[in-house]
Amino acid sequence: MTGANDVMTRAAWTILTMAAMALLVFLRGEAVLTDPDTQWHIATGRLIMETGALPLVDTMSHTHAGQPWIAKEWLSQLLLYAAYALGGWTAVTAQTALCVAAAAGIVAWRL
Repeated sequence: MTGANDVMTRAAWTILTMAAMALLVFLRGEAVLTDPDTQWHIATGRLIMETGALPLVDTMSHTHAGQPWIAKEWLSQLLLYAAYALGGWTAVTAQTALCVAAAAGIVAWRL
């Protein structure tokens, strides 16, 4: 029965860690999302959604406009845009909190 108890304890600590991290990030979302790259990623996600294609040149910056560009983070950009379109910054904050909680949960389980 010791094995089952160990798994239950491990699961409880993992869930507790995930909940704590999600709450912390969600409550401090304004500090987490102050990076202007977040807005860039959302705008890129919107562009991909509107055009149905990955951008091949930079159309959003003044200094590199028209330069070749690979949107290598296209999936996360689509997910960020989808969250923003559905619920604004609150949804983006919740999405970020869930991602941080998942990462913390993986680390907690492995430790």
